Amino acid sequence: MEIRPYISVFGCFLIHFGLGTFPTFGNLNPYLTSYLRNRVDGTVTYGKVSWVLYTFYLGISFVHFGGWLGLQVGRRKAMIFGLSCFIGAISSTYWSIKAGLTATIFTFGALHVLGLGCAYGQLIVTAMEWFPEKKSTVIGILTSGYAAAPLLMNYVQTFFVNPNNLAPASDGYFDDPDVLDAIPSVFLLMAGVHGCFLFVGLLLYSEPKSREVEKGLDNTVDIKEVTNENSPGPELVESKDLAVTPQEALKTKQFYLLVITAVCSFHSVTFVNTFYKVFGQSFIHDDTFLASVGSVSSAFHALSRGLIGVIQQKTSYKSTVLILFGMKTVLLFTLIASSTGGKAMFLIWVSVLYATFPICFVCIPAVNAEVFGMKYTVVIYGMILFMAGASSIVWPVIFTELIPIFWMVWNVLYNGSFHFFWYPCYHFVSRNYPTANGNIESTR
Repeated sequence: MEIRPYISVFGCFLIHFGLGTFPTFGNLNPYLTSYLRNRVDGTVTYGKVSWVLYTFYLGISFVHFGGWLGLQVGRRKAMIFGLSCFIGAISSTYWSIKAGLTATIFTFGALHVLGLGCAYGQLIVTAMEWFPEKKSTVIGILTSGYAAAPLLMNYVQTFFVNPNNLAPASDGYFDDPDVLDAIPSVFLLMAGVHGCFLFVGLLLYSEPKSREVEKGLDNTVDIKEVTNENSPGPELVESKDLAVTPQEALKTKQFYLLVITAVCSFHSVTFVNTFYKVFGQSFIHDDTFLASVGSVSSAFHALSRGLIGVIQQKTSYKSTVLILFGMKTVLLFTLIASSTGGKAMFLIWVSVLYATFPICFVCIPAVNAEVFGMKYTVVIYGMILFMAGASSIVWPVIFTELIPIFWMVWNVLYNGSFHFFWYPCYHFVSRNYPTANGNIESTR
């Protein structure tokens, strides 16, 4: 048995772990906002700081740019460029946070996601090329590294910034001088810890000598028209050397169904990842416990990515996403009730919600590669993420205008309703959907 594929995929896993800074944003958010509010600008609120998150999610489209850059200069060079931007963005936030919110948005939002976007997709393609028959499984295992980062980093951040487990003030913001003094330096600590994982992962990273993506360079796009009594229109059928270009993908129904799925999933991921700790602080006055909630939830998220990859590989894309959306809908509609169950219920609800997050990051990239081919999979996946990220433009309005009025109740109902929207799109708008084996299966 050749060991090089496993070493390379493990290197990809470590790089994904090192890229996992934004999964810790929910834990970091109260510290970041409190510093800006108390040391820089007294008008800063959680709603205004949400622009950091919005900039990140809009900029996730840099995965598209990273895919193009990888095709031009090679994946390793594209990753080195991206990882350099990534570490530079985190470390420079030590200075930008002292300058104000705008500078923080630029470094920890825009520059940060530029670096991540140039590296994230390259790793997925390389892992799939090493194990082409197990795309969903290997993507699930690989991306679990990104989800697992808070398991370590939430504790690192909390014990560094708030070692005495102080509670925020009555207005929901930290005002203790020792806590505030430590906040800028935590970004230098994060850059050092994440940088170590990225460096080791890059040393272990390698690509197959003969890549399937190169074998298909001279092949034309293979899109066949398939007509049967259950199919109202054209279907994509995977061939051995399928290489659908981004322009061709834009003309297919399947691309837009994947976009709809990504949009519906993105909103709840944004909401829970950003506000679980802020919501928990309204009835749990234990900062260390709330950091533990984030770490335990990240463990659930990481394990679920690996498990969901296996499930989709064994079953189908649609059945997997149906299960995840169903669970997420129920949990979102009942999240507000977790405040009545104390610490235990809150921990369970948030942890299981995190376990439903793999749709955008495991299910979609795997089926995207199966349906459109691997040559342009990073570019097309970036296009899907761009449309999903652009839909989050509503979040700054929600955070700044609606949260102060309706607080959690409205937002829980809003996010839960998004998942209801997904069901008619798949059951009534289209009678075909992509599956894990690359074909378009008829709805029964």
